[in-house]
Amino acid sequence: MATGGLEDFEPSRLALLRKRAGMTRADIAVRCRVTLSTVRSWEVGRSIPSEANAVRVAEILDIHPADLTNTPRNQPTLKQLRQWRGLRGEDAANTAGIGTTPLYSAETYISPIPDHIRTSLAAAYGVTEKQITAAWRRGRKRRFGDIT
Repeated sequence: MATGGLEDFEPSRLALLRKRAGMTRADIAVRCRVTLSTVRSWEVGRSIPSEANAVRVAEILDIHPADLTNTPRNQPTLKQLRQWRGLRGEDAANTAGIGTTPLYSAETYISPIPDHIRTSLAAAYGVTEKQITAAWRRGRKRRFGDIT
């Protein structure tokens, strides 16, 4: 499967939800401003939609971006909190008033998030600091397993 783009993306969900909405790949391509081959690549798993494209597709299909993944809406990782808002890392860092290095460092799940970064991200993503911490812990567990 391709890397990059929407974390935990599930190609078959896109195809299923598109068909349920009575739309063709061409409909998605036109409304998302991408090529038909791009949508086909998403649906067969050759590529993964970017954060912005995932949010556009979700809006077109009247779903939540999480519905395009294998992750339940109430169980996002820190990276998914950002992606489900359609934010690239640079945009999220700017919105939060932090650099990209602290953001990407937090999204690697190696070291705990400093308090000021957690506060800034919570404000930027419209969630609580507790939700930021829980999302970070889920991401760490997903990446490293059940370590402390």
